[in-house]
Amino acid sequence: MRFSTYLFGVPVAVVAAVVAVANREVVPFSLDPFSADPAFTAPMPLFLLLFVVFGVGLLVGWIAAVWTRPPPPTPV
Repeated sequence: MRFSTYLFGVPVAVVAAVVAVANREVVPFSLDPFSADPAFTAPMPLFLLLFVVFGVGLLVGWIAAVWTRPPPPTPV
């Protein structure tokens, strides 16, 4: 592995572990934030919600990067 992987990966893993330990309380997750009684509510630990949102953001960013990539040059 490259040195940069360790240089950035280890601190990110440590921060993720600290976030997971500090945010273990269960919070309600709902896709309707304006309703007093939402139709769907899922209780989950806050750190899990944060990690899922982070993962979805990585996935959307990767898809956007692949989708907007210019096509390879054609051989002449």
